[in-house]
Amino acid sequence: AVTSAGRVLFSPDNGGTWTVHTDFGGAFPLRRVRSLAGWGIMVCGGRGDDTTSLLKYNRLSGAGAWVNVNIGGHLAADLVGAASAVTIADMARRDDNEMAIIFQGAALPGGVSVFYTANVFGDGSGWTRATGLTAGLTTGRFIVPDEIAGTFHCAFGDRNMWHATNGVA
Repeated sequence: AVTSAGRVLFSPDNGGTWTVHTDFGGAFPLRRVRSLAGWGIMVCGGRGDDTTSLLKYNRLSGAGAWVNVNIGGHLAADLVGAASAVTIADMARRDDNEMAIIFQGAALPGGVSVFYTANVFGDGSGWTRATGLTAGLTTGRFIVPDEIAGTFHCAFGDRNMWHATNGVA
């Protein structure tokens, strides 16, 4: 579990008790935690004005250090001038490397709130904007993968739904 105060919680007994696994010091909210195919976890949330806070993963082996996901491509360009209220609402993965994210909180300067990369563990240059979205959507709620690679479904708080039929971008 994660908290809006930037903590990652762990329960060894299916929710009976909880301990703090990691405390990022309240500098940014966390919104979701996802398993990485048994070898680690990834968290998302963060603040739009601090790209190092948006996506992080931990291999849960060895020293267990948190690693920032590289932000580049369209995503980096669209986060220039983003408000601190911008945060990742959800993330979705279809396979080990592919990922899509949806933002909430405030409009991104580029006007698009869904992004995709075929290699989330790469150099960041592959982040691309979703196409076909209504500009200025700020109430991202969830994003889920389809069975077809590069295809995702997402929803916004204003009931606007979006479906990619030929990849996100």
